[in-house]
Amino acid sequence: MIKKILLFLPLALLSVFAIAQKGTVNGIVTDESTTKPVEFLNVLVEGTSIGTVTDENGKFQLSLDPGTYTILFSSIDYEPASEKITLAAGEVKDLAKTIKEKPIELITYVKSEGKYEKNIEDLTVTMEVLKPNIVQNKNATSASQSLQQVPGVNIVDNEPQIRSGSGYSFGAGSRVMVLVDDIPLLSGDAGRPSWGFIPIENLEQIEVIKGASSVLYGSAALNGVINIRTAYPKDKPFTRITAFSGISNLRDSVNWATDFPPFQTGISFLHTRKIKQNFDLVVGGNLFAEKGYIGPSKLYVPSAQTLDTVLNGENEYRARVNFNTRYRFKKKEGLSIGVNGNFMYGSSTGSFLWSNSGKDIYRAFGGAMTRTLQTLMNIDPYVSYGGKRGSNYHLRTRYLLINYDNDNGQGNASDLFYGEFQYQKRFTGPKASKNNYLKNMVITTGVMSLFTIGRAELFAGTAPSLDTNTMDSIQTDRIYTNNLNIAAYVQIENKLWDRLTICLGARLEYFNIGKYDRYRIYNNGDYTLYDTSIVSSGFQPVFRGGLSFKAASHTFIRTSFGQGYRFPTIAERFITTTVGGVSIAPNPTLRPEKSWSAEVGVKQGFKIGKNFMGYADVAGFWQEYDNFIEFNFTNIPGVGPGFISLNTGRARVVGVDISVLGGGKFGKNWTLNCLMGYNYALPQSLTPNYNYAIDTSATTLNYLNSSTDTSNYILKYRFQHTFKFDAEVTWKFISFGASFRFNSYMQNIDKAFYTLAPLGFTPDIKTFRDGNNQGDWVMDMRLAVQISKSSKVSFIINNVANRIYSLRPGKLEAPRSFVIQYSYQF
Repeated sequence: MIKKILLFLPLALLSVFAIAQKGTVNGIVTDESTTKPVEFLNVLVEGTSIGTVTDENGKFQLSLDPGTYTILFSSIDYEPASEKITLAAGEVKDLAKTIKEKPIELITYVKSEGKYEKNIEDLTVTMEVLKPNIVQNKNATSASQSLQQVPGVNIVDNEPQIRSGSGYSFGAGSRVMVLVDDIPLLSGDAGRPSWGFIPIENLEQIEVIKGASSVLYGSAALNGVINIRTAYPKDKPFTRITAFSGISNLRDSVNWATDFPPFQTGISFLHTRKIKQNFDLVVGGNLFAEKGYIGPSKLYVPSAQTLDTVLNGENEYRARVNFNTRYRFKKKEGLSIGVNGNFMYGSSTGSFLWSNSGKDIYRAFGGAMTRTLQTLMNIDPYVSYGGKRGSNYHLRTRYLLINYDNDNGQGNASDLFYGEFQYQKRFTGPKASKNNYLKNMVITTGVMSLFTIGRAELFAGTAPSLDTNTMDSIQTDRIYTNNLNIAAYVQIENKLWDRLTICLGARLEYFNIGKYDRYRIYNNGDYTLYDTSIVSSGFQPVFRGGLSFKAASHTFIRTSFGQGYRFPTIAERFITTTVGGVSIAPNPTLRPEKSWSAEVGVKQGFKIGKNFMGYADVAGFWQEYDNFIEFNFTNIPGVGPGFISLNTGRARVVGVDISVLGGGKFGKNWTLNCLMGYNYALPQSLTPNYNYAIDTSATTLNYLNSSTDTSNYILKYRFQHTFKFDAEVTWKFISFGASFRFNSYMQNIDKAFYTLAPLGFTPDIKTFRDGNNQGDWVMDMRLAVQISKSSKVSFIINNVANRIYSLRPGKLEAPRSFVIQYSYQF
């Protein structure tokens, strides 16, 4: 025992001596311009694995053997820095280091154009990027409110328009594909987005592609794509809680809410964190309540609505929770799996038409109010694998349930099943890196399938005629619809000589849409089943190509050509319902529409001073359509006044798109961020004499005799001029922002709105339009105070001038509102 102690004692003394010989570095890192401590900065000893991170006070400590070292300091937000030190045995050295904040860079990475991240400068199409700070600072309660600020984009009665490519369609059929994390979120039966369902509290950025994008995204991407990309955790856990409350201010002359003003309130939360460095978790949620600014109808129509709906006016209540997960396998580098999900339940009451254009303009037209109970959910399992030789494999799936339970016989529900397998190849290795034709090449190919089952009270059945000799009665057993899309696509991109980007792509898609009815035919107490069906199907190939050339350091010239197509939705073909005395009629013979688009654009980077940078982008575009589908309001034979989707011949939209994005610092304490844009579009019918229907008076229906204004053959429900502007300036802990939006006068709408109003079928729309024919401008303002590092209070005024304006005839937009927002993050 004594021998063991004697042997161990020298080793113990040697260890103590070795520890005593180490020196200690006590450091603090501060910002060069503000002199404030820099927290969570990486501190690394060059050539070793020794390192640490600064704490909340910018301090760090290192224990090192005697010697000379280079200490490296790095962060996403600061310029790399280093400090050389010499440390003696047992020495305690104090180190104070100041570092410079990085200037704002021009580089923005996007994913939507090629289904992989790349620099926005290399795109061959026009794309706008909306960052989450605008969404948060403007207190947007849905994604649609945020998108109203994007140049060239309008949301008209919840329907997205890009470059005036779409009109109004009662929420059935969209020419803009809406995605969340690259997966479609349009409802399977109607092809419409549910903006309140999108988890904007967890937002990386919103990417908007302008122009035909059907090669990668298929039907519904005829005019472009809106891709909402959610965020994953950073190295540090993050939590944010936001609460707000506000009231609306109706003008006295049209104020129906004399007891209590319209209001809205809500709370949202987001938590992100990494667990054990290989599991990512994101959890978010939202509660929202609103008493709307559209008041109750003065007329009760029992067959169309409940008394409770009439008495309450517009309102909305919703609760939503969402999550993202990702697990990265340690033993299989590059392999990750995960499940994302989103669940929402809500109740809303909305109106279709205003009561009249006078003092009751903020009331609903009789029978035009609908109450809806909403249940929505999506579950998205996925698998991704990134190989070592530049091969990447992605399997994305989604189950999307949308159920709208209405109180007026207009309920509908759909189950959407989506799956996509994508293979992407980047050429790597010594040989590829030396080959100018391979080193930047990316090949993306994939297959996808989408299947929808639709169930609805508002889908028209095809019942057999009642033969009184053999039948007592006919009863509907069930009516359901389905839609199947299968596609394969490939896209090849290459950047040559670090200047010229070339993109070529193709897609082949198969569609099948059908309605299946079953009836019970009763005779003498017994019944037999009778089945009917309407099915259509077909194939559609499309192609695209584009070039982007780096003409100077930050000057990029691009051109592109792309084909698009859109298959009619289930709702467009089979919907049948009535809202406020206005019918919506089916068109089972509706044909797919096709298009091609071309554009030429220039993106120019600029710099003002040392720290303010941005882009200016100008593009000219030309898009033509065949079998153009428009939602027309007319006297429908056998139905009466109503809307119906029709193929209206050929159409064209040409125009110019201009946008400017910038951000940076002025001096030590001032920061400015801005986004602005102007869009001019000339949307025209190329076949104004084409007869596409017959009305109740046996008159053939065409563009010329169904339009209120045929000058220049402008298409219905379009804005020719739009201007958007948003800027926010920050001084120390105070921020002030302002938004401005202008839409020109909507020149042309359906003439039936004018001719049927005197008969009482529709409200008076002409009087309002005649008095508001100079276009509409709307301004919002906001003021925020950073109370502490974690807390911020904001005061927001929307529609500062309290303009009474309309984007879609018969429906008013929100009046002035005052909102207080409190945000806490840690």
